[in-house]
Amino acid sequence: MASSGCRTVNAGTPGCQNREKMQDVRQGSYSISSPHLVQVRERIRINGQPISKDLFTKYFWQVYGRLDETKEVHGGTMPAYFRFLTILAFHIFLQEKVDLAVIEVGIGGAYDCTNIIRRPWVCGISSLGIDHTQILGDTIEKIAWQKGGIFKVPLNPLMCFSGAVVRVLLFNATGERDSAAMLKLLVPCHFDFAVFCPNITEAVASCNADQQNFNVSVENMLTRCLDNERSWRLHSDRRDQEVLPLLIEDSLPLLTERKTDTLVFPCILSALQWITQGRDPVLTDPAQTALPVKPSISARAAPLRDAAEIHVLVTGSLHLVGGVLKHLDPESAK
Repeated sequence: MASSGCRTVNAGTPGCQNREKMQDVRQGSYSISSPHLVQVRERIRINGQPISKDLFTKYFWQVYGRLDETKEVHGGTMPAYFRFLTILAFHIFLQEKVDLAVIEVGIGGAYDCTNIIRRPWVCGISSLGIDHTQILGDTIEKIAWQKGGIFKVPLNPLMCFSGAVVRVLLFNATGERDSAAMLKLLVPCHFDFAVFCPNITEAVASCNADQQNFNVSVENMLTRCLDNERSWRLHSDRRDQEVLPLLIEDSLPLLTERKTDTLVFPCILSALQWITQGRDPVLTDPAQTALPVKPSISARAAPLRDAAEIHVLVTGSLHLVGGVLKHLDPESAK
């Protein structure tokens, strides 16, 4: 990679990427989204966009053909799936002459197949957590050693991404599904916000018919969302009452957890714009129409504006997931 004139950024933890693009810089990114949400091409991007089908096909067969020709040297085997994608990503970035490549590791770092860059421009590791313990070790120290394996000598600048993470649930359920039972399973996940909205992409007449069930009025959809909000609060209150008897007599009091804040929005776009708070340029496009939000609702978004990361779980309805993807990746809906 050094000989190509391309600078590389080694991201030691999934999620260390940003949609923002620098002017006059051709930027490539190889990310670990397993499984990918829509198609495998989204893992390899140039200037924030997945490479085209034509380019993917062209470079796929170039790499596959070359590896197949030389496989006898390696015991007659081809690289495994993730290793093949990694080789493909490097090949694409070299052929497309990107100026900056953001390479995200798969698991850990020290022995990850992405860790072949001899002189990365900079390395970054986000906050550590206990995960993949059978591979990385069962302590923070062991996991830190694995992730620190992406650093090279002489030591390149270190980027540590830290700060508060806000967890958001975006939920809706339709038909005869038992929403209350589904929400009961989600309450222990400790979300900071539980957001409810109908499967309507935008609060305008042109909303996507795939997401809206026209046999049910918008009023009934919103009523269902309000019922879901009440179910969430009821389950949360019951859980708080069940925890209290577990306190040992004369023991130190437990720290009070911040209760989940709940909100209902009239459409998917309004919910996404409130959750992201202007962080995602795709959702701030003037062409996308959403109803204005009251100042009192905007004020409740302070934790989102201050957060280093916002993690969102979209669940309850596949139509809801599809509506979210329509906004986040408009090209996939064409």
